[in-house]
Amino acid sequence: MAIAIVIVYFIIVKIQQNEKRKREETRKNKLSFRINFNNGLCNSCENKVDYLNMNFCPHCSEKLKTQCKECKELTFSSLEYCYHCGSTQITTFD
Repeated sequence: MAIAIVIVYFIIVKIQQNEKRKREETRKNKLSFRINFNNGLCNSCENKVDYLNMNFCPHCSEKLKTQCKECKELTFSSLEYCYHCGSTQITTFD
């Protein structure tokens, strides 16, 4: 009986590790950012955020916005191009 419990425990741990790895890979995907953005979810922790009014996620401190080097406007950090001017010169928000 104890051996069965240990085997089930290790199976559950392995499944959880695989799911965590899949979530991490998905977060790095550009499509996942778009889906999370449209649903109002943080791309890092998937909690509710307001991308228009927040600069950081209140749950995990993920940067939601960065400053464009060209136009100096705040743009969404997960975008490859500036939301305002289309430049690729995006820097971190201080």
